[in-house]
Amino acid sequence: MQTFDVIVHAKGGSYVTGVYQGHCAACRTSAQSAAEQLGLQLFGESFLRAEPLPGPAAAPYQGWRLFASTEG
Repeated sequence: MQTFDVIVHAKGGSYVTGVYQGHCAACRTSAQSAAEQLGLQLFGESFLRAEPLPGPAAAPYQGWRLFASTEG
């Protein structure tokens, strides 16, 4: 299994990822959705899930760990 850590920022009612390997994502519904969109861009069909990383609850950003399969 491969993992990749990313940051999602809350900006003006949207959730926006940083740019990673030339890709970024934005979503209006949730930070998790933005992280999952980025995971799909980075890993395609190998993308499995996004899990939040521990951090300060009141911060305007949140860390996420993306998981991708290394099989097949």
